[in-house]
Amino acid sequence: MTQQTNNTYDFFGEEVEVTFTTYADNQNTAIILVNAECEIQTVATTNTGYALDSHYVAIKDYGENTGMSDFLIDNNIIHNEVITSIPSGHVVIPVFKLTDDANNKFIL
Repeated sequence: MTQQTNNTYDFFGEEVEVTFTTYADNQNTAIILVNAECEIQTVATTNTGYALDSHYVAIKDYGENTGMSDFLIDNNIIHNEVITSIPSGHVVIPVFKLTDDANNKFIL
């Protein structure tokens, strides 16, 4: 993954930079949350076998990432409508469209 750009948000009481990048194999957009110590707090997205337009993201909203969609919606990073879902193992991955604000701030 290669870093694109970032911005700072409150993530459950911890300041994080929301960084956009792309997955190497299919160039899908990835969102990584990095804490103040420059360590990865979590990866908000998951990559799938499907190539998505750069304005769409597959959000990992299960396990340790439960609530991630709400965080991204509340911070105007993704729209609140699931565009489609992708089955992956025992879970279904929701795909959201990035907001215009996120596109303007993050996508080059």
